[in-house]
Amino acid sequence: MLHEIIPPLALLLAAYLLMRDFRLRRKTREIEGFIRELAGGNLKKRLFPKKGERFSEIVLGLNRIAESFEEKIREANEQSARLASTLNNLPDGIVLLDCNGTVRFVNPAFESLFNVKSAQLMDRGLNEVLRIPELAESLVTPDAGSPSREAYIETIDRHVSIKTIPFLDADMTHSGGRHNGTMVIFRDITESKRTDETRRDFVANVSHELKTPITAIRGYTETLLDGAVADREDAVRFLKTIKAHTDRMDSLIRDLIKLSQIELGAMPVEKRPLRIEPLVDEVFKGFESLCRRKGITLRKEIHGRCAVITADPLRLTQILSNLVDNAVKFTDSGRVTVRAAEESGRCTISVEDTGAGIPKRFLPRLGERFFRVDPSRSRELGGTGLGLAIVKHLVKAHGWEMRVESEEGRGTSIRLLLPRTDPAGMRPDRG
Repeated sequence: MLHEIIPPLALLLAAYLLMRDFRLRRKTREIEGFIRELAGGNLKKRLFPKKGERFSEIVLGLNRIAESFEEKIREANEQSARLASTLNNLPDGIVLLDCNGTVRFVNPAFESLFNVKSAQLMDRGLNEVLRIPELAESLVTPDAGSPSREAYIETIDRHVSIKTIPFLDADMTHSGGRHNGTMVIFRDITESKRTDETRRDFVANVSHELKTPITAIRGYTETLLDGAVADREDAVRFLKTIKAHTDRMDSLIRDLIKLSQIELGAMPVEKRPLRIEPLVDEVFKGFESLCRRKGITLRKEIHGRCAVITADPLRLTQILSNLVDNAVKFTDSGRVTVRAAEESGRCTISVEDTGAGIPKRFLPRLGERFFRVDPSRSRELGGTGLGLAIVKHLVKAHGWEMRVESEEGRGTSIRLLLPRTDPAGMRPDRG
């Protein structure tokens, strides 16, 4: 009886063991496939074991690991996106280099500064593309932990400061598990450098302009104190010279204050419709005596609808006074004309003279503080070198455009172009 039962039981046991082995192998392969999916980056994959199933705790543990990895990667991506957004919106050019000096990141400010695209730079060295000799030495990668370094380069039209900051990049591994990288900050300092140069030039020019009259005043004062005051004729002559130099310093200081107020916005422009002819007449009155002595004819030509313009009467008077003053100073036995006429649909105010004219190479510099075409003659005539700078700022404050045309020996024309929207022809303010 027993020998009849044993074979079927053995078959059942074998079948059970084979089935269990099959299920075990299938589950093992399923787990192995799951692990390969995770290793390949598919963190969305999940296994759902049945309750009490063998290896269910292992499977659930792997699911938790996948969820944890997915969360950490999501957080890392968010941080990376925030960092990229921050770097992309910085006004300074930013470049991230690996330990070999290969570009890994470039922000838009850098692209704009050097007129290159990030695609040209990625996975290459900066010098391969930019080819700026001074850049190579500036970008020698410092050791991690060493202080940041600063350098300066100069391109055709830019002054750029470079700051290199070493850092540890955990994404670039070597035997030690971490590797040095470098963040390079490029800052366009062209404007600040120009401002510094302008400030230095301004101080130097003011010092020079004040030194000459102060030296003269001191010299004549010492001469008077040494006994020249006893000679009435010499004393009067010396005192007149001292007064002339004092007047020159007064003019310089007044112009400096005026220019400073304009630049700081402390001299507001209050525009209203006005007739230009009375203003021209008032300006001419201040030059009639000098023009008679020099044989200069003053003329005004006011045409059509440009007889009435929109402007600040006080500031326009300052503009015309400075322009006529310049024209009269550099004209001998000639003509100075103030004209208001329509050109190409817009009103234009011009001051023209038949004087010495200006060499073309100097035209771009007109309006710079203290710039004089003929410094010695300008000082002799009492010019401060600030008149056109004041005009330039007042014209800009009005929203106008200034153009200068000149030819040596034939005279100069300075034209003020009013906006096409200027409501010329409106009834002027009678106040």
